[in-house]
Amino acid sequence: MIKSIEAFVENTEWEFVGSILRPHARFPFDHLKSALFELGRKIVETGKLEPKFLDIIGSELIPLGEYVEMCNQ
Repeated sequence: MIKSIEAFVENTEWEFVGSILRPHARFPFDHLKSALFELGRKIVETGKLEPKFLDIIGSELIPLGEYVEMCNQ
């Protein structure tokens, strides 16, 4: 998927600044959602992924055991 987006962007005026992939997207994580919206604003303003937001969105969302339990319900 990322390679497809990178290839698409090469043929446009856009710039690919990075990707954010989280497999837990179906679970409600408000702190993550607000950080993603703020990161999106910063990307539009500066064209860069800021490290402080990458730390937030890259952090563990829930302990692995809890995630497995939720998926198996």
